[in-house]
Amino acid sequence: MKVLYKKISDEIKSKIDNGELAEGDMLPKETELCKMYNVSRPTIRAALMQLVNLGYLVRIKGKGTFIKKTQILEKTTLFIESFYEEEKDRIRTEVLEFRTVPAEDHVAKQLEIKPGDPVTKLTRLRYLEDEFDTGPIVYTVSYFLDELSFVQHYDLEKQTIDTTLRQHGVYRDIVEKEIMTEYLDAKKSRLMGVGENELALFVKAIIWDKTGRIIEYAESSYPANRNKFILRVRL
Repeated sequence: MKVLYKKISDEIKSKIDNGELAEGDMLPKETELCKMYNVSRPTIRAALMQLVNLGYLVRIKGKGTFIKKTQILEKTTLFIESFYEEEKDRIRTEVLEFRTVPAEDHVAKQLEIKPGDPVTKLTRLRYLEDEFDTGPIVYTVSYFLDELSFVQHYDLEKQTIDTTLRQHGVYRDIVEKEIMTEYLDAKKSRLMGVGENELALFVKAIIWDKTGRIIEYAESSYPANRNKFILRVRL
């Protein structure tokens, strides 16, 4: 059976394809769409994100979500690939922190829960196996819904998050990433063995499962002198 957010995504896509929704039209706000389809906000966000990824919608910050002028005629690939992704078979993980904490305001906002609600916090450093002495290539802090606190019972230096979630019937489906730059603070610099105020890429990620539920929010720092990022677009 098709999951709910995909049904909504298909319905909106059909309206675009048949001209019911035209180029430049603005979709109703997420809260209005929730009422129209009688679903939760995470479900609507997952449906819209799928259409953004397919090229049917564009989100403009502070304005809304709009129908794009051109639709995809063939599968288009748009991704940012880091050295970490290219060398993922050589990656080794060091877990620094793994416990239940109250959600801070910014975390609660991303997970769409209340501030102070319990979440599982996982802090990790990632290394290249044969370049361990060079230092970590990424520092990541992840936050999981309290329903997924079972992940704390697993050794995530030996097993991936994805594998752990799948063992419990939870399947990651969509990720939304916001990429910017930052200067590493004293704590990150110390943990990663680089100079304070070193330039890095800072990546925020929101992850949905196949039911349209937001299950994870993560913040990652990639020191610029240890990573390369390649943008590939099929025109």
